[in-house]
Amino acid sequence: MKKYYDISVKGNTLHVAAEVHEGGDVLLLLVHGLGCSSESFRSIRDYPFFERCTVVAPDLAGFGSTAFSEGFSCSLEDHALVCRELISLFRFRSLHVVGHSMGGAIGVLLCTMMGDRTSSFVNVEGNLVAADCGVSRRTMSMPYEMFREMLLLDIRLMADATGEAGVRMWASMVEQSSPEAFNRSAASLVKWSDSGALLADFLALQCPRVYVYGENNAGIKALSGIGSIPSYAVPGSGHFPMNDNPGDFYRFLSEWLTQQGVQLSRPL
Repeated sequence: MKKYYDISVKGNTLHVAAEVHEGGDVLLLLVHGLGCSSESFRSIRDYPFFERCTVVAPDLAGFGSTAFSEGFSCSLEDHALVCRELISLFRFRSLHVVGHSMGGAIGVLLCTMMGDRTSSFVNVEGNLVAADCGVSRRTMSMPYEMFREMLLLDIRLMADATGEAGVRMWASMVEQSSPEAFNRSAASLVKWSDSGALLADFLALQCPRVYVYGENNAGIKALSGIGSIPSYAVPGSGHFPMNDNPGDFYRFLSEWLTQQGVQLSRPL
């Protein structure tokens, strides 16, 4: 069910939309990527494992049903602050963060902010190093007006040509996003990815964590930097494993949560 929450960060009040299922005192926060929305995780409704969890999937500022605010920076750290304020509205015994792509980078910052209140973190092809920036770096390489006219058209054409369900879904979500929010978020994403701080912070987290990626992206650069942190390849998927192969993605997520001591609704 979509709900709306007034969230204030650094003097800006946002009317944040979020898909919410209230099911218990285990909070599962799902953070989407650049140009996406909570729709990225809509398939979670098809799997009964998570009925005892309170599932919260926000639309970040300027994406999905959350309007862009001119006074809001759309930096990764401010997106993370919005997520922190949002989850503070819920009572929970344990917090499990799932972040995809840019949402994975936001998840790193959020988990750092939350400290020992974070029970686990699932990083789904989240930006960690400079090589992870593709569309975001292209966005910053061109003037804003060219970005609005050319890059968004390229995304639509790419979606038409691909066989990946996730890319097609992404293109439809991009159409609903604010170009200014996309541009500002992309700039912050490139800055953070180039800094090396995201990887360092991910490695420094004290909570259990796992790096999930699409099987088609087995050569992804971030894998070589995560050391002993476990990883999982979702079969038959690209950058959007929760859309390309939701069955395997959510099965893995349910297994991960079970390993963290979460009692799910039904046996696996």
